[in-house]
Amino acid sequence: MQLGEAVTPNTTEEGKLFIDAFGVSEKKLIVVPNGVEERFAHAAPGLFEREYGIKNFILSVGHIGPERKNILRLMEALERIDHPAAIIGCIENTPSGRACLERARRNPRLLIVDAIPHDSMLLASAYAACDVFVLPSQFETPGIAALEAGLAGAKIVITPVGGTKEYFGIDALYVEPTSTKNIAEGIQRALKNKKIPYCVLEFKRISVGSSRRKDKAGVRKNPGTRLTCFISCVRSDREGRTFNLILTHRGKLWRNSSIFFL
Repeated sequence: MQLGEAVTPNTTEEGKLFIDAFGVSEKKLIVVPNGVEERFAHAAPGLFEREYGIKNFILSVGHIGPERKNILRLMEALERIDHPAAIIGCIENTPSGRACLERARRNPRLLIVDAIPHDSMLLASAYAACDVFVLPSQFETPGIAALEAGLAGAKIVITPVGGTKEYFGIDALYVEPTSTKNIAEGIQRALKNKKIPYCVLEFKRISVGSSRRKDKAGVRKNPGTRLTCFISCVRSDREGRTFNLILTHRGKLWRNSSIFFL
């Protein structure tokens, strides 16, 4: 990181961690918002509803087992809520992963679905079919699955740690990841709220800069990289905004799926 020309965290909060942990100069930080593909805005609930027989449920998507994802505490919170729920994710063969599965067996309202491929229509349909999406992780920057679910129309309950507020603003409920009670209360509040409709409003194109490298003799080694940024604006009825960022280099896709909330 010290040798690099720039460091690109997904959030300002993540950038502060780079400064504290690695001594990165603040001048090198360029926040590059993370995000999702626009296709999630057009997802339909029918496929998942037909496959699993549930609708308007509580959903979480992520690896089942890692402590950072906080799935075990989420399961404890779901036991307090009389509402159908589903967790989709790769189940790790670890003590924590096995503990999650054991806990899930205690809740007849909880459906566990092993990992669904990211490009599957079934995953997008799950987001559209759920009522509330929950990501009570110990840390997220900002949580790709939550962005995907939000774009599909789900109400979001998420950790406040990691810069999530930079993306979701007032369009999410924030819960304390160390408190089962607080997670359960946040989900219950979200269940009472109305869904926020999203629609694509405009499409823009801007240039976001260039870079050039030189060899030891000071001779330019390549003509430089110019990134073209195509932005499609998505706005909610609460005046929140979402941007789909696509960067291209010499006509080829360089980085896709950067949707972020302001």
